[in-house]
Amino acid sequence: MASEIEFLSPTDKPALLAISSPELHALSRNALLDLGYKTQSAATHDEFMTRFTSVPYHLVIMEESFASIGAAENASLRAIQTFPMAQRRHATFVLISTTLQTMNAMQAFQQSVHAVVHPADGAKLKLIFQQVASDNAIFTGVYRDIQNRIAQGKT
Repeated sequence: MASEIEFLSPTDKPALLAISSPELHALSRNALLDLGYKTQSAATHDEFMTRFTSVPYHLVIMEESFASIGAAENASLRAIQTFPMAQRRHATFVLISTTLQTMNAMQAFQQSVHAVVHPADGAKLKLIFQQVASDNAIFTGVYRDIQNRIAQGKT
């Protein structure tokens, strides 16, 4: 599932997939491609960390049991949960979980992600990814606008 590093242009919408299940990986990748994202995949926790810290991904889709037996052993999930906000702010995180309910905001909050999706809702991934990314863009839009103005020297 791992792919080679690709060059990204400023207009690309990069997405990172950290999914071990071939079926969920294919469903997620196809949904993201339909939405215009340029997808990259990580097969191991080390590869996830290298990719995530190298590229400002717009969307990160992670399976609860990515490269592990379950959520408790998922080193990548534990890492993003402890990253400082400055390191997480650029991405929208979606967790695919067999134990959580799709779009349950409290469960997402408990997992330090923007949304959770149950694999049974795989057919709705495109709509879910689109909605979650849109909601997060609206929520963080003012912050990003101010941050860009400060970077440009405008107040």
